[in-house]
Amino acid sequence: MNASTQAITFFFGRRILNRFEFSPEDSHHIVRVLRHQAGDVIWAIDGSGTALEVELDSVSPRKALGVIVTEHPGYNELPQQLILVCGMIQPGKMDWLVEKSVELGVHRVYTVHATVKPGPGRLMRWARLARSAAKQCKRGHVPEIDEPAGLEEVISRLPERGVRLLADSDGSPAFSEALGTGSVTVAVGPERGFSQTDKGLMMDNGFAPVSLGLRRLRTETAAVSILSLVSQRLEGRCQGIP
Repeated sequence: MNASTQAITFFFGRRILNRFEFSPEDSHHIVRVLRHQAGDVIWAIDGSGTALEVELDSVSPRKALGVIVTEHPGYNELPQQLILVCGMIQPGKMDWLVEKSVELGVHRVYTVHATVKPGPGRLMRWARLARSAAKQCKRGHVPEIDEPAGLEEVISRLPERGVRLLADSDGSPAFSEALGTGSVTVAVGPERGFSQTDKGLMMDNGFAPVSLGLRRLRTETAAVSILSLVSQRLEGRCQGIP
């Protein structure tokens, strides 16, 4: 990545045909903080996977708009869909994990609840964190963070085609199996781990247990570890690395 690309700042909003309307928050930053004017070209994302270069033609602290001049489909996205299935953990740790999973290229996060579901305020916070992380790491796609559900329901929502990996200390070394060409789903248990019943259900539905080493890892550590390994392997394919 060259210096000019590193200096790009992404702004969020919505696409309207060949035009782009920036969010009120980002409009204020664009106009009041960065002092952009009509005619300036800035980068934008609407979360769908495409980065956009937008030439401003209507500039206001409450609403900045412009014409889309260049599109970059799949900007900074992995070549295959990467999905995280995660057992619920403490709210602060889950906030951190949402942010880091976005940075590592996750396309979607499914959370598995045990007894208590987080409230709507927490779900909104996760959505904001996902959007902010996508902007910070310059991704065209803003991952979806699904409302927590039971394990069976979460499994039913997963893509049918693809590889499924379960982080488990009793599993085989990570990546003893090929990642294929479809989606890659990785699952990590809650703080006490998945129960034997849950593990059996997951293996019956195509999850292969993989070990991340000799040490017992916290949920968020295990998630970041396996996501990092998978992401690196998928990005290596883009560069011709086996």
